[in-house]
Amino acid sequence: MKRLIFVLLIMLTASKMLAEQIVDSKPEAKLKVAVSERPPYCFREGDKWTGLSIALWEQVAQRLGLSYEYLDVPLSKIAQSLVKGGCDLTPLLGLSQEQALQLRYTQPYLVSQGALLTRRECAVREMMMLGKHLLNRQMLMIMGLMLVGMMIFSIILLLIEKRRREDHFPGSRLKGFGSALWFSASTMTTVGYGDTTHLSPLSRVVTFLWMLFGVLVIAVFTGSVSSSLTMSDITAGIIHFQEINRFDTGVLKGSKMDELLESRGIPATRYDSLKAGLDALRMRTSISAFAGDEVSLGYETSRNFAGDFHMSLIPQAELLYAFACRSGLPQFDAINGELMKITLASDWHARCERWIGPSGF
Repeated sequence: MKRLIFVLLIMLTASKMLAEQIVDSKPEAKLKVAVSERPPYCFREGDKWTGLSIALWEQVAQRLGLSYEYLDVPLSKIAQSLVKGGCDLTPLLGLSQEQALQLRYTQPYLVSQGALLTRRECAVREMMMLGKHLLNRQMLMIMGLMLVGMMIFSIILLLIEKRRREDHFPGSRLKGFGSALWFSASTMTTVGYGDTTHLSPLSRVVTFLWMLFGVLVIAVFTGSVSSSLTMSDITAGIIHFQEINRFDTGVLKGSKMDELLESRGIPATRYDSLKAGLDALRMRTSISAFAGDEVSLGYETSRNFAGDFHMSLIPQAELLYAFACRSGLPQFDAINGELMKITLASDWHARCERWIGPSGF
């Protein structure tokens, strides 16, 4: 009887150890990686996902020996899926202060800048816009000041040289005034016409003061023209984030720029894909500008919309891209560590250039 009990105990122990081995040998569950069409970060080539973010994630996964599968999730629903546990991580989201309490972010692997696309106008329209900038109120005031100044100087000069007017400004009074006006313009612009006109000492003093005044006025005029030309060159340019309000703006639904516009109360038409939004901008169907990040917009326009749009950077709109993981992901620290090793390596920028070009970051 004792022997039978001993044999049963041995068999029970052996079966328990076998069960533990079976449990230990069970393959690790695959990580669910949320992806969405967003070139150059993530896009399809045939049946395969590729892009800057995908290549980076696959290198991290290979180094850590992680098994995974891709889940195609709309960009606007990825964060919600991570919070609810529908997926484990995504390499596509920008850092978000609002989502930081629910998700865990790795170190950023790319810094981009907010940008605004507007249509390029035809040459005639651009010339009209240039004329509009040059003929603004400030420019008209400066030109008016120059003209009034020349007329006043011409009258003063004629009064001083009244006795010798026939020698210096011959002809009728109207013709003499015209000659004095020409002399005024020539000396103000430092052409040197005054050197050939013999004036009295008092007239020379007045002319010298006029030349100094002319230098100042010309400097102001030149600066204003340069400023107007610069403004014309960046017709769609903006100085403050809130200036986006002057456009009927489109944005990629669920993107970081979408979140920024919403947080600042700026209305926008949301599109499910970048190409759909840029098609709408090119056709002028419902929007006059499209807001996004510099990398994505530059990549898409260079390949499918070359020459159609003008890009202006948006101030106060820095976009940081990182891996977003669900809360409690066991592999988070290991993933973040490998990501840091890769992105801090000397060849990381060169690898980025393969996807976004040398001016992309």
